[in-house]
Amino acid sequence: MTDENTDSVTGKAELLRSIRRDWDVLLAFLDSKDEARLARAQPGQWSVKDNLAHLAFWEKFLLLHHLQQVPAHLVLEIDPADLHRLGEDQLNQLIWQRSQPRSLADVLRELHETHARLVAKLETIDFESLREPDQIETLIPRPLLESVVCNTCEHYQEHLKTMQREWSWPA
Repeated sequence: MTDENTDSVTGKAELLRSIRRDWDVLLAFLDSKDEARLARAQPGQWSVKDNLAHLAFWEKFLLLHHLQQVPAHLVLEIDPADLHRLGEDQLNQLIWQRSQPRSLADVLRELHETHARLVAKLETIDFESLREPDQIETLIPRPLLESVVCNTCEHYQEHLKTMQREWSWPA
């Protein structure tokens, strides 16, 4: 996300509206889909379930790490030394591996619960505080608002495109 995109968000009501809109689009995609197919992946690809588990995890990371200052290694459940050794792709692979034995129902439950907790937390935060530098983000200095948008609206849109491609493949 660029500074230009965060500058276009002028208030908390607009931010929450954007999150709600993109969340609702994501949920609409899931409506009336065959559950068995949501958990099935094409070779070398993530299933819809995998994408949803990924979204749930990164919303949890945003909530706990960026908004509640829980150390990243604790949220990730890894050794602190691994935090600096593992790249984003390796972390995503770890999250994917952990989600494999989980059922779609469990992933959906966590996704909805985490999202509700995140939105409730965002409702308590003053918008000006969101425009301040993200005190947690040391690798990519940016406003907290950018971390929020990157891990909500933009993330939903990115993974929705992936899930739509997955769904368009033959059953």
